[in-house]
Amino acid sequence: MFWVFMLLIVVVITVTMIVIGFNYKSNPPEFSENNVKKYTVKLSGKNKDTWLFSQKLFGEIWFSSGIVMLPGSLIIMSTFCKSSMLVVGIAGSLVLFVQSILMNLHFIFVRKALTHNFDKNGKRISK
Repeated sequence: MFWVFMLLIVVVITVTMIVIGFNYKSNPPEFSENNVKKYTVKLSGKNKDTWLFSQKLFGEIWFSSGIVMLPGSLIIMSTFCKSSMLVVGIAGSLVLFVQSILMNLHFIFVRKALTHNFDKNGKRISK
């Protein structure tokens, strides 16, 4: 029974990433300084162009990460389905730890993409 609980937590996190990622990449929140529903780093709030770029990229990263993490997490958790509660707890905790790291790596990628495509004032760099 505990294994089912841990499996559900692992699945809920990855499915949440897929749903939020899909929502942001297909329908990013409008540019507004007062918007509560947003992904933000300093450069993303410079103007509407940087805003939409960062929101869509965040969505693409979370959607793709969720798609990759879901089967991987299911495979890992399925190998422990007949294990003791302690082993399931440790394995599930490690999977959740890795998921949380991967969930937060998007900051690095979005920040790097913003600085690669925009100057410090938010103007798109010509290539």
